[in-house]
Amino acid sequence: MTFMLAGHETTSTTLSWVFTLFAQHPHIEAKAREEARAATANGGTIGWKTLGDLKYVTACIHEALRLFPTISSLASLVAVNDDYLPKPVFIPKGTVIAITPAAMHRNPKYWSQPEVFLPERFIEGTDAFVADKALRNGQGNTYYFMPFSTGPKNCIGMRFATAEIQVVVTTLLLRYSFRLTEHANVNPTMVGVSIKPVHLDVTVHSIA
Repeated sequence: MTFMLAGHETTSTTLSWVFTLFAQHPHIEAKAREEARAATANGGTIGWKTLGDLKYVTACIHEALRLFPTISSLASLVAVNDDYLPKPVFIPKGTVIAITPAAMHRNPKYWSQPEVFLPERFIEGTDAFVADKALRNGQGNTYYFMPFSTGPKNCIGMRFATAEIQVVVTTLLLRYSFRLTEHANVNPTMVGVSIKPVHLDVTVHSIA
């Protein structure tokens, strides 16, 4: 029950951001749709193999999660003693230490063009991928991209949530196109523990 309930809001919020970004970047939406069509050309079924073929769609999802991680802050700890972490940053006893993915994900020290929606940064071998990796001294993004936390105790529902989002995004891309209305306000705001658009208002256009 916890698995399903915890995943409902986070998944729907991520989908909101994916389609907000598609609406703002029609050329990226079109490219993702081309891949979705190619991946489902032989029968139209979206199975596990199909999900593995959706490199660009998945990159779009990851990039949406980089810009707008669903959870604003990961588990926090309290320093039990004065310490330096890392030196020479002094951490006084009683300090609350929390990881904020939104800050990490937009840090120009680790990401090139951090404010830009650039799905290619999650596709190995692209210029964007290489540029980001160079900023991290050749390291991948494991400890710099953590919408599901990281390490052995990361989100238990990560694979399920990713597959669910892939299926929904692909299904909708094959049928519809999305555009923001003049009433939309897609600035991020905190709602509970999630980062959501202030007012997401879109028009849906059939492409069938």
